Amino acid sequence: MAKEATIRKHAKEELEKHGWAYWIPTATQWNSNDVFGIFDVIAWSGKEMRLIQYTSVHNINARKKKIMGFIIENDLKIPPGITIEVWGYEDRKGFTKASELKGNVVPFWVDLTCG
Repeated sequence: MAKEATIRKHAKEELEKHGWAYWIPTATQWNSNDVFGIFDVIAWSGKEMRLIQYTSVHNINARKKKIMGFIIENDLKIPPGITIEVWGYEDRKGFTKASELKGNVVPFWVDLTCG
């Protein structure tokens, strides 16, 4: 299973390849480096912004549940122009699976194609 630093490196490469500006919070010794304790990356291109959680392919469902729990617990709605995504990384294959959260009233996950 790939380490977080490896997945982060490949996420940066993928975003740069498609021309996205991005911010990945730096890790601190005592606190989580995730945005809202959930997202690994904020990416921005034109009028679009993505909140991205990257993980191994095997942990995609756990990350989706965590994001949904956060949204429900805080009674949040996804603003126009913002997408929430989970990217699944697989050793020696790169990002092979991804899902995007859709819908504002009743959120649901949609699988995306990678590559």
